[in-house]
Amino acid sequence: MGPGMLIPISGFAMVVLVIWIIVSRSHDERMELIKQGVNPATTKVSTPGTGSLLWGLLLAAAGLGMVITFIAGHGDDETLGFGLVFLLGGVGLIVYYVLTKPQRERAMRLQEQLIAAQAGQLKPQKKVESESTPEA
Repeated sequence: MGPGMLIPISGFAMVVLVIWIIVSRSHDERMELIKQGVNPATTKVSTPGTGSLLWGLLLAAAGLGMVITFIAGHGDDETLGFGLVFLLGGVGLIVYYVLTKPQRERAMRLQEQLIAAQAGQLKPQKKVESESTPEA
């Protein structure tokens, strides 16, 4: 096995490692909810824009790399075109992530309240009764 094989093998190993970390973390989170007596399926709240930051950064970096390749003189017009498409697409996804921040925060609070309510940690709030006496 030559040194040229090390890069593809390490790339494949890196992808497997990242997937394993994500799955393991999700599993640990679900197990912790189950230990607290909470059904994880009922506490899932839709959060907008959660994946857009990752994909936005990835696309923007790929597009920026292509634009830099064109500027350095190693690419043609197609490289610049694809680079700009990826770069602007990535920037659009990052802007979407920033614009959906209030909705994500609200969804996270709602999810925390659902988990706390199901775990029995959320106590009902007492109603404040008016001190006026009813007239007979």
